[in-house]
Amino acid sequence: MTVDQMLAHVNVPYEMLYEPGKHPRPKGLMKWILKKFVKRIL
Repeated sequence: MTVDQMLAHVNVPYEMLYEPGKHPRPKGLMKWILKKFVKRIL
């Protein structure tokens, strides 16, 4: 991963938090999968 790719990757959560509507939040099945995955890691 290059530096510019890493910075773009890190900016997505920031943009989701402070600029709503720019990136859509996951819905339905994807939301459920992400919840299960995050709970397993934490």
